[in-house]
Amino acid sequence: MQPNMNPTSAESLIELVNFLQSVAVHYPAEGQVVGEKLKQLLEQKAEGMDRALRASFSKAVVSLTYRRLLPVLEVVQLLFDLVKCADKPLRWVGCLLSTV
Repeated sequence: MQPNMNPTSAESLIELVNFLQSVAVHYPAEGQVVGEKLKQLLEQKAEGMDRALRASFSKAVVSLTYRRLLPVLEVVQLLFDLVKCADKPLRWVGCLLSTV
């Protein structure tokens, strides 16, 4: 997740994150670890991430929350912290969690 990451690397990472969040329900222990790592990455590096990466990671975290692999309150706090990023489309991701 370097600032100058080329687009194909970012797309590959997004595909990998999407795959991991989709199969995490079948491997709950590992799914929790993946969710925690994604949450930590967003907490620490969200400001410097590419918009597409940030949105993909956020959607994956919300999806893992729906599947009860991450605590709702921690994810809500994370989403409120992400509002600080100057990224309007990312705020829409926070709306996804409002139906939990």
